[in-house]
Amino acid sequence: MNDIAILKANGFKGKDIIKIFVTEAFIMGAIGTLLGLSLGAVFIQILSGVYIGPPVGYFPIKFDASIFISATLFGLIASVGAGYLPARKAAKIDPVEIFRK
Repeated sequence: MNDIAILKANGFKGKDIIKIFVTEAFIMGAIGTLLGLSLGAVFIQILSGVYIGPPVGYFPIKFDASIFISATLFGLIASVGAGYLPARKAAKIDPVEIFRK
């Protein structure tokens, strides 16, 4: 909240603050999504070599690109939403009230 109050005290408008926080949330979401997908691909390769037992054999891996695409979109949309909603609420607060606390 102090960050938002400082930005507003320096003349940033509510729209500018929302853009900053949504951009930050998108970048963090994109990094997290890329790391998650990369680690997921590594674990798929590791698990595909795991032998479970006679009835099943090796660990069954079903790769479906649509699942990866939908997971990527969900991660990005969720991170942008998680950045937008609080930033919109905080952008409406008077900076003087924040500095008093």
